[in-house]
Amino acid sequence: MADLKLTEAMVEVGDCRTTLYYFSKEFQKPSIGFTDAANYNELHQKVSAGPKKFSEVSAVTSPAALKTIATAYHANKYWFTATGLDDIDNFPFNAWETILPLECTLKERFEIDPNGFTFKISPIPRVLLYPFGWTTKLSIRITKDHSLDQLSHFVQYLVNQPCIRIKQPLGTPPAPRMRLKDFFARIAAGVRTDVFEGDKSDRGSRDTPVIVTTVIAKSGISPTSQPDANLRQLLLRLVTPGGNLPTNPFSDHVFLRDPADTLQFVVSNNHGRFIWIEKLLENDEHKRLHLLCHHNNSFLSLVHALHLAELIEYAAQRRKLSKAALPDSLMGLLVEAESQLSKPRFKNASQRIFLEETGEVIKEFNALVDQSGKP
Repeated sequence: MADLKLTEAMVEVGDCRTTLYYFSKEFQKPSIGFTDAANYNELHQKVSAGPKKFSEVSAVTSPAALKTIATAYHANKYWFTATGLDDIDNFPFNAWETILPLECTLKERFEIDPNGFTFKISPIPRVLLYPFGWTTKLSIRITKDHSLDQLSHFVQYLVNQPCIRIKQPLGTPPAPRMRLKDFFARIAAGVRTDVFEGDKSDRGSRDTPVIVTTVIAKSGISPTSQPDANLRQLLLRLVTPGGNLPTNPFSDHVFLRDPADTLQFVVSNNHGRFIWIEKLLENDEHKRLHLLCHHNNSFLSLVHALHLAELIEYAAQRRKLSKAALPDSLMGLLVEAESQLSKPRFKNASQRIFLEETGEVIKEFNALVDQSGKP
């Protein structure tokens, strides 16, 4: 697409981990308030006025990875809709009941080696914390002129090649580059130490990361949801940066809100998403901010739904293996998780594609409820 020029894009990648550590035994003095509603809501209240040092709200005096901790939510449409609450001041008091995450910054700073790419690459890493796991997310803003083909190659480079390194002081030789999976592993090791008392029983959802890419600004002729063969391959690579491309029809990977509007679509495969919304790609700052919000909401809602599904699957497997009843605190989260998956308050195309695949998860939950009173 020689006539298409992109000037801004967002790439969000995430590694979701699930653990039942804080539901595995009785805790007298847990490292952090993740054991029940009272402690978790109190923690949200402590950081609701603004970020605090992680050491100030936990028993960890010298964190391995986490620098600050804050609430992950803000007073906007996404969070109000997702929780069903209409006052942001009430969120901390209902954080456990509505399964709201916290957000942490990292002690280390990271950068991405441009490796010949001429556009500007600005990464921001964060960790979303839940009582039952976390997501390490890397938000990457790409600015200056680039093509859709270059954007696709960058996503492949990000996922498959050593490209991330710890940022060093000026005048210091650059640190060795690491792969994305090694970056995620590095942060995971720190989160286990800081939050989950060194426990290593967490598990990931897939070998490939969650990845959401959205074009924010462009000029020239736009792609449509019915591209030619070359463009089909390019778009599929944006959502399948590693491994073989899917062989089923391209239309199986396209979500259209309006079948008549081929310029507003989402391409998907597994946990990958590529978002194009033509009506917001105008030289208008209000529409640009709207598109940025849509991108953020697409990633957050997808990751949140993935966490809930993984929580139910992990709990169901533990119940089958141990035969012991699950603790009441965990059952309460499972009930809310099932409700949010089967009747989501907030609906988004990226999340909706995933929710279409959660039928088996709901069945597992129903079986779990049937067994809850049985030894």
